[in-house]
Amino acid sequence: MPVSNLTTIYKEFFIEMKKQTQVKNSEVKIKRVFVVGCQRSGTTWMTLLLAQHPVVTAFQHSKFFHYLSGLEKWWKFKENAQQRPVPILLEDEFYMLCRNFAVDVFNKVAARESAVQVVVDKTPENVRFSDLIINIFPDAYFIHVIRDPRSVFSSLRSAGSWTDRWEFPTRAVDGANFWLNAVNAGRKIGDVTERYLEVRYEALHESGPETLQQIYQWLDLSSDRELCQNALDECKIDKVRTKVKMPTGFFRKGVKESWRQDLTDSDIRIIEYVAQDLMQEFGYEKVGLPLHALPTTVRLQQGLEWLLVRAVRVSRALLRRVRGREYDFPEFIIY
Repeated sequence: MPVSNLTTIYKEFFIEMKKQTQVKNSEVKIKRVFVVGCQRSGTTWMTLLLAQHPVVTAFQHSKFFHYLSGLEKWWKFKENAQQRPVPILLEDEFYMLCRNFAVDVFNKVAARESAVQVVVDKTPENVRFSDLIINIFPDAYFIHVIRDPRSVFSSLRSAGSWTDRWEFPTRAVDGANFWLNAVNAGRKIGDVTERYLEVRYEALHESGPETLQQIYQWLDLSSDRELCQNALDECKIDKVRTKVKMPTGFFRKGVKESWRQDLTDSDIRIIEYVAQDLMQEFGYEKVGLPLHALPTTVRLQQGLEWLLVRAVRVSRALLRRVRGREYDFPEFIIY
């Protein structure tokens, strides 16, 4: 087929796709809310509280954007390859296709119940995919749940009872950096969208009804204190353990400062040293004796791990080069 004919078909296809997108967007009017944050920060509790509102439904750990990001990486790699006779997907066309797919998924979730106005996706790791989410859903809302890093590490370390031990950090210095990376990534979302809200886990404990009502109002959802109090009562830890299907051990104590009993003095001092700037900004008070530097053993472990990570990255880069030469041929050749 001549290139000119292929280009014409290509343009007509996307004109039709844009029409379908406009129809889809006009059919279902829902807010899409993403609950993000460092894992084990109370994002599940936040999602359950949101879902108590009569016009809200939620789903969790879909990893939808994890997998979609792989497609985005493929597209970006091909866009930079400059080895095709015609552009296959321009930027707006690629994200339009992704949006059509994502709209269908969220609409299916919304259709499970009547009168749904808000669909909540709780996947804490979406802090890493916020740019992709905003490219697909420029009107997305983000609720970033932030919790004391000492509580987070205490919960992360105990997660080995219900998941693979390698999935979460088990040393204090790694837990503190894990928290820092996730929180900093989440806060960057506020730099690119106004639909960003930070919620302190501790605030939900200390002034639950007022905090929850503020969140509902931020989402333009009608509410009163009674509704919020009922939501909190329905999501108490004892009820949640019996009502929500999660691995045994997923729900722990459901209290603010269990780290005081769970962590050693050394753990507390290391976390407070590594995360001190953000802790101070959030008002998390230090309780351990101050450290002026990390212990030598911790620094040695970090150095060895850095060398190992560096070696893995170099190996992967070399492998990509080899594969690139092996498969270095033009794609979409038209005869």
